[in-house]
Amino acid sequence: MKNNIRQQESLKPFIQRLDESKFTQDQILILCSSTDNGVIKNSGRNGARFAPKALIHALEKLNNHSLENNKHVIYTQEVSNDEAEKKHFEKAQDSEAELIMKYHNKLKPRLNIHLGGGHDHIYPYLCALELNPEIEEIFVLNIDAHCDTRVAPNHHSGTPFRDFAQKTEKKFQLIQYGIQDYSNSPSTLSQLPNANVEYLYISQLLNENESFQPEILEQLFFKLKITNKTKSAFVLSLDCDAIDGSQMPAVSCVNPNGISMNHLSNLISFIQTKKFKNLHFGVYEFNPVYDSLSNLGSKSIATLLYQVIK
Repeated sequence: MKNNIRQQESLKPFIQRLDESKFTQDQILILCSSTDNGVIKNSGRNGARFAPKALIHALEKLNNHSLENNKHVIYTQEVSNDEAEKKHFEKAQDSEAELIMKYHNKLKPRLNIHLGGGHDHIYPYLCALELNPEIEEIFVLNIDAHCDTRVAPNHHSGTPFRDFAQKTEKKFQLIQYGIQDYSNSPSTLSQLPNANVEYLYISQLLNENESFQPEILEQLFFKLKITNKTKSAFVLSLDCDAIDGSQMPAVSCVNPNGISMNHLSNLISFIQTKKFKNLHFGVYEFNPVYDSLSNLGSKSIATLLYQVIK
């Protein structure tokens, strides 16, 4: 009986696979890209493909304090295709973008969450926003140690923002938050076509207490004129490689000098005060294969997802 009550009071009863006939616009959609071919093509560690399943499992265990009157409010849906990626990576990304756009346009959820897989999946996600005729501007706050703007002949987890900048015809603004100069080559930092880019290095973000400094982002938001206009999409993209390795070793590339979980939580709270009308939250590069026996990594990311959902 105790276990049943505990489960009933958790988020587990409220998280289900997508049933389009039951979905309403006041609900939440979690799209999953459970592949890591882009990571492997980029010489990253194998295993990020298990991240969506591990993170949803951890999220299900958290207690429910806000969804009592809205049953089955969180739906999940897979949008990637592992076999198709192995045969033709770029075509598979195009197909993923079309599928993401279909769910966005048809269901119109109140909150969109995307769980990778590798950070290469942010590319089809942005392409889906590009395909949406209702969206005119795309703003991305990328929390990462790496810019993921590598100059390379093929798409992979190190190239998504350059790949998107080369094809977009919409206004594209990108804030690279928490990056490290020693983790990004000169060619990686070279100018992107069709994009306004601002860089916030880790040394600029962390004071002696490693606390979040909202005034830094406020200045950039003002400079880039980021608004909450109906036809603007705001994407908060978290590459888990940005998190300090002492707190998050379960990633594709461990960070010896990254952002703390507390910093991230405060950053998310700041973004929520902006009340963007078209908000998207993506989590990438978590690798549960390298998580601790206590599943500290998946639990930590699940608390951020809980914060976003609540």
